[in-house]
Amino acid sequence: MKDEVSGAGSRIGVMVDHSPLAGYLNSIAETYRSGFLDSDPIGIVHGLRDGDDVEAGAFLASALALGRVATIREKTADLFLRFENRPAGFLRRSSRGTIEKSLRGFRHRFFGEDEFLDLVLHMKRILLKKGSLEAVWPGQVGFDEALDRFATEFSSPARPGRVSTIPLVSSPAAGSTCKRLLMFLRWMVRTGDGVDFGLWKTLSPSELVIPMDTHIFRISRLLGLTTRKTPNWKAAVEVTARLKEIDPDDPVRFDFALARIGIVQGCRAKYVARICGSCPLLPVCDAARHHKPQDAGSPLV
Repeated sequence: MKDEVSGAGSRIGVMVDHSPLAGYLNSIAETYRSGFLDSDPIGIVHGLRDGDDVEAGAFLASALALGRVATIREKTADLFLRFENRPAGFLRRSSRGTIEKSLRGFRHRFFGEDEFLDLVLHMKRILLKKGSLEAVWPGQVGFDEALDRFATEFSSPARPGRVSTIPLVSSPAAGSTCKRLLMFLRWMVRTGDGVDFGLWKTLSPSELVIPMDTHIFRISRLLGLTTRKTPNWKAAVEVTARLKEIDPDDPVRFDFALARIGIVQGCRAKYVARICGSCPLLPVCDAARHHKPQDAGSPLV
């Protein structure tokens, strides 16, 4: 038996009602919605208005998604300001010299202005030639291959004589989780919950793979969605396959909510009374299941 539950203006999804985990995932997906945009880089992208700028801005924000959320949001806002809060329009009309000047001094983690200049010059080339980033998504091939080809559009040096170091856009061919690129695709393909934009029609939500960051990997292990010890591409595919058993049409719809358990709830992958006591996933969490306070020789952490 399947049950389709409707929320405020959105389809919540097809749930397998015999799975206890399905019910808890459905619950947090309803709780952590657009009211939590200020805990995610996508909240900054929601400040853009034009669809082209949203697409370009989302791609830039996803490329910056390394490290602390607060810092990512600050850097995203900074980059948007440098591009006059019209990233697509700015790149289309600006010369390479103007773009280079706008990026002067910009840095995030181990990426500097040279890496970001290569990235946005590739974006400029695509926007002028194809009209959108969606237009270069390869059709008629499997998702893995399409993701690899799409990443290749942005990973080579964009200037003659420039030697590439670490590409801002990673590929599954190297075993990467491709977390940032998959996050961008989730933002572009999914819709209906006030979080994702649903601008792309090239892909369906059922084709997406979950963006595997440290929070998603940690919580996925606690929920028994994967037993892998390393957050790699295979782990992302495995977790997505498990989530497809719950919602075949939209398995990654749980991603935003699951990440909030780490970012907002503060999950540490072990039982911490002041954190776990209020966690909505407590009844299905492995850390809570194996915690035995009567055996503890010291107070709860």
